[in-house]
Amino acid sequence: MRHVSLAVLVLLIFTISTLWVRSAIETDARLQAQLKAAEFERGRLLKLQLDEETGIRGYAATGARVFLQPYREALPLFEPSARSLESLLTALSIGVKPLERERAINRMWRSEVASPILQRWRGDDRSSLELTGKSLVDDFRDNDRQLVDELNAKSNQAGDATARIITRVLTVGVLFGVLVVVVVALYWSTQRRLVGRLEERNVAFERERLAAELLQSAFVRRELPAFPGASFAAAYLPAREEARVGGDWYDAYQLSDERVLFSIGDVAGHGLEAAVVMSRVRQSIAAVGTYERDPAVVLARANDTLLLQDSRMVTATCGFVDVATGTVSFANAGHPPMLLLAPDRTVERLSTPGPPLGATDRPTYTSALCRLVPNSLLVLYTDGLIEHGRDAVAGEEQLAASVQAIDVNCKDPAGDILRAILPDSRALDDVAILTIAFHHDVTAEVPERCA
Repeated sequence: MRHVSLAVLVLLIFTISTLWVRSAIETDARLQAQLKAAEFERGRLLKLQLDEETGIRGYAATGARVFLQPYREALPLFEPSARSLESLLTALSIGVKPLERERAINRMWRSEVASPILQRWRGDDRSSLELTGKSLVDDFRDNDRQLVDELNAKSNQAGDATARIITRVLTVGVLFGVLVVVVVALYWSTQRRLVGRLEERNVAFERERLAAELLQSAFVRRELPAFPGASFAAAYLPAREEARVGGDWYDAYQLSDERVLFSIGDVAGHGLEAAVVMSRVRQSIAAVGTYERDPAVVLARANDTLLLQDSRMVTATCGFVDVATGTVSFANAGHPPMLLLAPDRTVERLSTPGPPLGATDRPTYTSALCRLVPNSLLVLYTDGLIEHGRDAVAGEEQLAASVQAIDVNCKDPAGDILRAILPDSRALDDVAILTIAFHHDVTAEVPERCA
């Protein structure tokens, strides 16, 4: 009876701990969803202000009212977007002063710049108004950067809070497990004590495995952009060793009808800390990428974020895809090179110089540009895919051969590559794969090969 009571108590403690961890993860997931929504509205508000400026500037330069189209379209959308962002910031307990200043700047811009130009346009009278408008838009950008910083800070706080809760639960579980072992040792022989410890380890392992599955489910992105002429596919496989949480990720965010921000990366090490660092880097890249067009600058900002938090090193590749032209701009931070499969089945390795994120202060990252011609495929991956046999050179050759054998127009090229290299779905390290396939021709003047 005593042993039954002890087992019931152990089960109760583990059940409460699991529910606690699940609640913390679900709360963090909901908060991250709100942060993404707020980041989207923030970027949209900035775009609307820039669209208003573009329309007025075009009209001021030419006097042709056709150039006012961006201004007219943005005008009725600004305030609804501002109200939506205000609601999200309030729900996140983030101050709305930068947003209030943006509203005030927008009203001032319309009254002091847009209205005078619209009412009395003259080619020789617009210089001072344009200078005033530029100054106001610069102020608007400054307030937008404050919102970006506050959203990043909120995301970091949420990640830290979740990590602290899970760490506490794990600590309590370990302490309770030790106590159980001591109590059992008083009543059982040496053999039974060893059996008791083994059972305790199994329970602790199962509990950590459940936490790992919950975190991986919350952190791995599943929805990818879809276009008629281009397709995105991804695959993710966690490491088999102890089913521990890793720091591998992939992301692809649709920024407009024709433009996509993508990233892939790997945090050094495993465990809850690696997962939290992964979440921070992804949030930083997504936040900066909504308004910054240079992938090298995006990586530099992410590096600054890691240095401020004294986090682990991270390798990453990020960039932008213009689906209309098939052009891809990208930058690399110590990550394995991308592979480009051409229509003639040749495979080219694409990379740019740059140290891992968080490795050094004031690093230099370089952007490059390439074109996805029809029936070409871009493959991004983490090192777990090429190091599964502990021979990276042989792994790279196997990967290149697998990519050459892929049908660019198949439904799931990322999954096909993963199954070709790891048919038993067992890996020593986490594996993430992101593919971008291009299916139709374009007429834009862009480089034929990567630069």
